[in-house]
Amino acid sequence: MTQETILISLPLNQLESLIDNAIGKAIKEYSTQLQKVEEKQPEFLTRKQTANKLHISLATLDVYVKKGLLESKKIGHRVLFKSDDINNSLFQSIQNEKFKIK
Repeated sequence: MTQETILISLPLNQLESLIDNAIGKAIKEYSTQLQKVEEKQPEFLTRKQTANKLHISLATLDVYVKKGLLESKKIGHRVLFKSDDINNSLFQSIQNEKFKIK
């Protein structure tokens, strides 16, 4: 396999511009790929983080889990909540409460 070498004389500012463009393009592609990976991975919250997000106590959070209002995942010895599940559960609970017959 033969490689060809081409020597080009460029002013310094033009070389800097070419390097800046190449690095900018690479960073943009990397950040786009990183965003796609982050979107695919669900965000998990601990019991404490979930309680803080909902502005409730840990005891109330446990009651919500027992009643089935929130779904938790047990991973090892930790109890975790998906951020999306929290939002969906809250929306569903609000809808159920709105249309409850008194």
